[in-house]
Order: sequence, then structure tokens, then C-alpha cells
Amino acid sequence: MRLIGLVRLALDRQVLPQPALPPVAAVIDLRTLDRPPAGFGACADCAYAATGSAPICFACASEHTEPVAAPGCETCGLPFQPDGSCGNPICNFDDRYFDRVWAISMRTGQMRTAIDRYKYGHKRGWAAIFGRILVGFLNECQDVFGPFHIITPSPAYVGTGALRPFDHIRQIVEAAEVEEPIAWPFTYDVIVKTAATTAMVGSN
Repeated sequence: MRLIGLVRLALDRQVLPQPALPPVAAVIDLRTLDRPPAGFGACADCAYAATGSAPICFACASEHTEPVAAPGCETCGLPFQPDGSCGNPICNFDDRYFDRVWAISMRTGQMRTAIDRYKYGHKRGWAAIFGRILVGFLNECQDVFGPFHIITPSPAYVGTGALRPFDHIRQIVEAAEVEEPIAWPFTYDVIVKTAATTAMVGSN
């Protein structure tokens, strides 16, 4: 059985990037829409905030976020250091318990701002937007993700002492399932977090 545990939408820039590949080809030409999207980051003011779809939101995000740099580490996706090595120490852990990380974009610019508003500002409306973007990304990369039997959110701890009162990744996946309830094998509670853990973002 093949399983994807969803942890992040975007990669932190930990090392200097190499030249980036062009953005992933959008599944819809935004120029053909009657009303143009407001642009990723201005989603609250967008004509498609409440009625948008995975193709629209994924295409918009692809145009307004920094693509994952290439060439990059085959494990974590981060760009190589000048000497050709990966600067992410987790890739060398014997107990990292994952084979590969895929990211939709780098965690910079508007993507960083949106993630921070959602995770730390508790602006939960972003879950719907991120859910659409996730479905668009999965659809665009069907050859990669199609063989997986389970797509499950990496759980957040929401008990006593939790950093936030909601499971942010689960809510994104739930929004993705509303957007695409049949095509992808979204499954919950495969992994359970029973206690708070140290935040990894910024820990380098």
C-alpha cells in the first residue's frame, strides 16, 4: 500500500536556489475567464473566493508564487547548495519515516504570507483556497500521485498546550475532499498525534 502524508504546501528556502523551472502548466487559461482572478494573496477580494474551483485557484497560485527550484534534492525538493549537496539535515536522518517530499511552491512571498495567516493568524478561510490548490496540484501530477492508495493529512495536536486550536492540515484536506470527493483517496486518522511537538519551521 502506498501512502502520502500531507505535511506542507510549500518549501522553506533554507539554501540559495538554483535557476528555477517554469511554473507547472496551468490546467486552465485564466485569460479565458469572464472576470480575472484578483491574484493569489488577494483571495478575499476575488470574484471566485466563494465559487472558485481547483483549476482556477491552482492556475492563479501557479502564476503568483515562486516555483520549486530545480535541480533539487530527490528527497526533500530543496535546491542544492553550491557544492551539490542538500542542506537539509533531515534528509540524512535514519528515522525520518518518509521517502519523498513534493511541494507546490517555495514558501516565499504571497505563499508565505498566506500560510502564516492561516496557521498562526487563524484565518481559517484559507483552508478552502488551499484545498482547491491541493486538488489542482494532484490533478496536474496524476502520473505521480495516481498510484497512491491513501492520501492522509499529517495530524496536528489540538489538545492541552496545543499551538493552535484546529488541525490546519486536516481542514485543508477536508476542503480538498469537498472540491474533489471521488477522484482522490483522502483518508483520515491514519496517523494520530497524541502530544505537542517542537515546531520544525525555522528550526533549520
